[in-house]
Amino acid sequence: MQTKFSYVEEFLNVRECCIFCNTKLSCIFTTFFGTKSALPLIKSRHKDNKFIFDFKYTSAFVNVDTKVTIDTITNNVITTDIYGVDAGRSIVTLESISPHVELQCPNKKCKMNYYLCSSSIKFINDEGVYKMCYFLLEYECFNLSKFWIRNDYGNKSTDIFSSTGDFNQKPIMMPMIDFKSIDSYKLVNKLLTMVIFS
Repeated sequence: MQTKFSYVEEFLNVRECCIFCNTKLSCIFTTFFGTKSALPLIKSRHKDNKFIFDFKYTSAFVNVDTKVTIDTITNNVITTDIYGVDAGRSIVTLESISPHVELQCPNKKCKMNYYLCSSSIKFINDEGVYKMCYFLLEYECFNLSKFWIRNDYGNKSTDIFSSTGDFNQKPIMMPMIDFKSIDSYKLVNKLLTMVIFS
C-alpha cells in the first residue's frame, strides 16, 4: 500500500470505502490540536479539489484570522488575513497546530468509526507561493467494543488500546495486520482473541 503522498488526490485512493460498512470515505483537513472541549480548530471537507476554511487563532504572540484555500491538485495555499498578518506567519501558526488529512467513514450507523490519518502537514515557500509538502500515511484506526485499534505505519505495528480507564496504560502491540487483506468479520475475531489471550 502507498504510504507517501505528494498530493491529497493520491491519498484519496488509499481506501475508497469503509472496510466494515462499505460506505464511501469522506476526506477532511483537520487538526490534532483542539480546544478545551477537544474539538479540532479546523474541520474542512474536501470539495472541488480544495479545502477552504476560516482559520482563527489567538495567542500571546500572534492573532490570526484568515481564510485559507488549499488546492489539492497543485498544493498551492492562499491565505487572506483580515489583521494584515503576513502569509508566512499564518502558515507557521497553522503548522503549529498539527494539521493533517483524514479519510473517515461518515456513516453514523457504522459504530466502528473507521478512519485513516496522515502525518502532520508541513508547508514550504516556493518562490513566493506557499505549498503543501508531501506527507505520510500515519494511522489506520477503528473502534472495537471497549478498544481502539490502530495500525501505526511508522512503527509497522497494530496496537490495541483500552478505550476505558487509564489512557496511559501500554497498548497490546503486535506486527502490523493488513486490515484490508482479511475479511472484516475475521479481523474482528482475530483482534478480540488477541485481547483475551494477552
